[in-house]
Amino acid sequence: SAPLANKVLYPEDFAKSMGPVPWVCQRLRLTPGPVTMFAGEPGSGKTYGLQGAMLAFVSGKSIFGEFATSGGRGIHFDYEQGERLTHSRYRELGAGMGIDWASLPRDRMVTAVMPNIYMTGLEDVDVWCRALDGFSFAVIDSYRRCCRVENENDPKAAIPLEAFWRVSEKTGCCIAMTHHFNKAQNQERRKLSDRVAGSGAIVAMTQDIWGVERASEKPSAPSVWSHVRSRFPGAREEGFQLAGTWGAELSGVSPMSLTVVPLGDSAMNIMSYSSVYRSLREAGESRERIIGAYLGRKDISRARWLGPDRLALAQDITAEEDRL
Repeated sequence: SAPLANKVLYPEDFAKSMGPVPWVCQRLRLTPGPVTMFAGEPGSGKTYGLQGAMLAFVSGKSIFGEFATSGGRGIHFDYEQGERLTHSRYRELGAGMGIDWASLPRDRMVTAVMPNIYMTGLEDVDVWCRALDGFSFAVIDSYRRCCRVENENDPKAAIPLEAFWRVSEKTGCCIAMTHHFNKAQNQERRKLSDRVAGSGAIVAMTQDIWGVERASEKPSAPSVWSHVRSRFPGAREEGFQLAGTWGAELSGVSPMSLTVVPLGDSAMNIMSYSSVYRSLREAGESRERIIGAYLGRKDISRARWLGPDRLALAQDITAEEDRL
């Protein structure tokens, strides 16, 4: 007969602590349990960012150069991009992060392009447990392509997410999954949690949700990552901007660097590195005074994020924009 549950607890189990949360990355709310979802419109940068997170995780680096990670084996299920795009993006990110591909063990990072397994419901749990066995972090791109549901607006659309929750509990593998925003008009006026496509049951079945948007329509504009929801009361992370920039081509690869930019207030949301650098270039005042003017505030302590490394990056962005 089937077991009563994934795990059965008795009174003596509650007499002892479960220990610390096994975070893959606390800053991004990545840990085994329910799926952590990254939702946004096409082109918002969510998949690119998660590929960067995966590469940092398997190589033992900080995600986006800022967020600590536990490190371990990772697997990426690509239902959306195909081999050429996924391959080129990992190559670009690897070049930007200084990854020596030859030094990574063959099974450290597995990328399944156009997988032949899907999640329909609880009957698929065992298949996915075998697929994720031995991995600590999985990226699934995307809910819509992997989770076979007839109608996203039906509460039953959350059943595949419940199944993935069970898979994560059994295997200890943290699952990050991309999803889309609704395409209805006036979506920008709604709360980000209400813009997640499909039934509200999808949102309710996740552990955490990040909303990912472009700060503007410029190709060089950073994406804005907002922590929309957490299953745990009071567990909210500060949003941030993620700026992606290409370096000079080397050995046929253009390095891609992903850099975190604090949100600040509304003026910061639309401010790119290049616009800051142009102001620095055109004025002789101090860095803090220039950025303080952008923020429209006298207190400029939060504007000190533009250090020497980011200033050099801003110069590169400006030169590329001038070239284009």
